Amino acid sequence: MKPRAGLVNWGEMTIAEIAREAENLPEVDKARLAGLLLEQIGEQKDAGVEQAWVEEAQKRLAAFNRGEMAAVDGPTAMAGLRKRFGL
Repeated sequence: MKPRAGLVNWGEMTIAEIAREAENLPEVDKARLAGLLLEQIGEQKDAGVEQAWVEEAQKRLAAFNRGEMAAVDGPTAMAGLRKRFGL
């Protein structure tokens, strides 16, 4: 079976070759690839870090419920991030 155009057989490549191929990806695909790789590394998460994020989320929710923090809808938040990072 012939590989489709644009697909790479990563199993036969060295890390350096993979890095060179990744350099040619659009920025959004580079970000997705980086995220996937970080998730795989993060599978061995530190329980302390997880607990710290749970506590932070609880603090933020409590502050929101007390009226100390405003909520921003998803599209508005994403638009702000795109503007901030020039995407």
